[in-house]
Order: sequence, then structure tokens, then C-alpha cells
Amino acid sequence: MFKYSTMTLILLSLFGPSLCLGAPIMYWNLDMLGFSANSQSFILVESITEDYTDTVDIASARIMIIDVATNECLHGGCLSVHDTQDDGKSELPKTEEDQLQAVYSKTWRLRKKRKLTPPKIGYTTEGPFFDENNCKTAYYLFQDQPIWVTLLQNIVSYRHAPKASLQLEVNRENISKTIDSIENYRDNAQRYQLGRLFVSPNQKNMAILIHVSYSNPESKSVDVRTLVQTAKLF
Repeated sequence: MFKYSTMTLILLSLFGPSLCLGAPIMYWNLDMLGFSANSQSFILVESITEDYTDTVDIASARIMIIDVATNECLHGGCLSVHDTQDDGKSELPKTEEDQLQAVYSKTWRLRKKRKLTPPKIGYTTEGPFFDENNCKTAYYLFQDQPIWVTLLQNIVSYRHAPKASLQLEVNRENISKTIDSIENYRDNAQRYQLGRLFVSPNQKNMAILIHVSYSNPESKSVDVRTLVQTAKLF
């Protein structure tokens, strides 16, 4: 079974019990996601407010506008903003809403050009469904047919500069494809976890959400962000 979803329904469903046991908690707040009207682009926007000190918080927002065919950020489409909220300042502190407005304003022309105002959710698949003893392989159901995804990752645990890479092996009806590369390392990434899978409105493309645990040198903590991986749907 599959369904064509509204934004409200899908935002609520993202936090259901589908994550593998032991998966990290998502600290970033999802604000927007979806495909363009022509299914050629995908957008994801999220924000967070972190406790930096007893009196200072940091509000941040980030946006990713991805070209589905190349699985890469469009020029000017992937950016982040952050600032401090300090009670000792005379100016009003910047909130998550302020930071979200900033990334939306900076990408307005690109979003309009790429038919992302607003985006279309497309179709949600059921899953991911993990094996009890395996958090790297899962399957999703689309039109009652399984899509199998295996997440390969390589973690380099340098003390001051950890990094990790990922590669997705996707299989549907004995046809397979590879997304990303195990040689493509992301600085400060510590682990990856499979998230939800979406199918574009024209049913020809897919977008897989990956939850990434990042080390935060400033606050000496770990925050979990969302990475988007896109490809043709076979």
C-alpha cells in the first residue's frame, strides 16, 4: 500500500517507531521536505536551538535543495545559519523562526525556479523494516513491492577530527544500484542510520533520508542531522 500524503501527515509520521533499535534521537526539528512539482528536485529544511551555556543558546537552521538526478546540492541551495542568543545582549535574540526565515529568504529565487514553492511530498513508503539483529539493512514497501536498502559505512575515529562515509546499495526486483560512495567522507560525522524513503509525484525518483550523528566541537556534544540521498526509482 502507498498513499499520496499531505505535509502535516508526513511530518508527524517521521517520528514513528520505524527507526532501528538503538538509533539516535533526532534533535533537529524538521520544518519542510518534499519534491518539486516536476519531481526533479528535493528540499529538506530543519532547525535546532542548543544550550550552549547557562545563559547562551544557539539557534541554527539549514536547508538542502538537491538535484535528484545527480544526488548533489544545487548551486546556492545548501546552506546553514546560526547565531547566539545571549541574555546579556541589548538586541533581541535570534530564534529558530528567525534562522528559518533567513534560509528561506536566501533561497527564494532558487526554490521558485525549481518549482519548490511549495514542495510536493509525493508518496510515502512503509518502513524502514529492520532485521532484529541488523541495523544496516532494511526494506521498504511501495505498491506492495519491497525495496531493499543496505547502508555501508566506514568510520575513522580520529580524536580531534572524526569522519565517516556511507554507500547505499538499493535493490528492487533483482535490479540493484549504488548511491554515494564509501570513499566520500564527511567531516565530524560519527555514524549513519537509515530513515524514511519517499517516491516522487511522478513515481520515477526516490529520496532516502539518512540520520547522521555529528560531533559538535563547540558544545562538545553530538547532534543528529538529516542527509538526503536521491536517485532514479529503477
